Amino acid sequence: MIVRAYATPGRSAQLEYAVETAARTLTFYNEYFWYPLSPTKLDMMAVPRLCSRRHGKLGPGNLRETALMLDANETSLLNKQWVTKVIAHELAHQWFGDW
Repeated sequence: MIVRAYATPGRSAQLEYAVETAARTLTFYNEYFWYPLSPTKLDMMAVPRLCSRRHGKLGPGNLRETALMLDANETSLLNKQWVTKVIAHELAHQWFGDW
């Protein structure tokens, strides 16, 4: 599966951790649930301001910048855990829906 993330110009390097985390999480979930996702790609977009309501789309889609973007060399472990938790939570919706 192709995993991509988009952000405002000049900030794409801060998405590397999110892309790697999403790819690893998808691999884990596909094996754990014994039911792999059928789409061939997953696109995430870091949005500066975003209402927290989901819109029922396939994939995490639009997420707040704070949930996707970080500088892996300068951020705290707590911030990395937060990004990982948000990505894992949003990807779990692909198997369990939005309830």
